[in-house]
Amino acid sequence: MLSLGQLRPPYQWFRIHLFSVTSLEALATVAHHWLTYAFVVFLGMLWGSFGNVCIYRWPPTDEFPKGRSVVTPPSHCFVCKANVKWYDNFPLLSYLWLRGKCRNCKTEFSPRYLIVEALGGVLFGLAWWAAMNHPEFTTFNERLIGFVVYAGFSFFILIVTFIDLDHMLILDLVTYPSV
Repeated sequence: MLSLGQLRPPYQWFRIHLFSVTSLEALATVAHHWLTYAFVVFLGMLWGSFGNVCIYRWPPTDEFPKGRSVVTPPSHCFVCKANVKWYDNFPLLSYLWLRGKCRNCKTEFSPRYLIVEALGGVLFGLAWWAAMNHPEFTTFNERLIGFVVYAGFSFFILIVTFIDLDHMLILDLVTYPSV
């Protein structure tokens, strides 16, 4: 575990070039910095937001027996059909700012959106912590690969859990990539 004296100041954390070997070694010095954890949690909330789209659109319905696309149509209100603006689509913050309601028609959104986004952030934060503290990962590259595996697995489990809670169904579309 690194001491506070060994960490770079926060402003240098953003100046690391991500695509060179030396920069990966430099990233290892800030792996336990609070800004790194904040970034990873925010990344998890973004994936949690995408997970909400998958949870809602992938299960088959009478109208869409093969499920729906996660790409089109863009996010919209189910009542007034108004598209969600980009600035109303920030994980957690937008839900809280709009008090869980559509900006146009004031229809309430399910609190599940908030829960899934928050769980995505928590799971990614835990995946980062687990990968960075795993005793068998000796290099930072191994820790990054471990994080990707842990985070990907937890993301798929999050989707499977909520689809199963809603529909009592576990989709092959989700389980095959997890294997």
